[in-house]
Amino acid sequence: MANTAGLSCASANRWLRRSEVEGDARLHDRSMRPKHNPGRTLRSPESRVRALRRAGLVAVAIALRLGLPRSTVGGILRCQEPGRLTALEPKPEVIRYERKAPGELLRVDTK
Repeated sequence: MANTAGLSCASANRWLRRSEVEGDARLHDRSMRPKHNPGRTLRSPESRVRALRRAGLVAVAIALRLGLPRSTVGGILRCQEPGRLTALEPKPEVIRYERKAPGELLRVDTK
């Protein structure tokens, strides 16, 4: 029966189990995202990495200081913080000049 529906036997059994346990209303497609990730970095190293980044350290220095792999620090920074240190610096104030009359500094040379 699974072949006529274009499904593998494992998929057909999964759908049958869902219909028996949860009823027909729950036979919708589900997310393939895992419910938990045991290899995920803990929250406390993430917050320390972000704090050191805001202090102006580069990823390699953060990895050495915290004893974490550089790839882990790089992954945290890619997800949480701007990629470049210059993005953390405040932007310089724009200096504009103001004059009493329009064209006050305009000079026209004619011959």
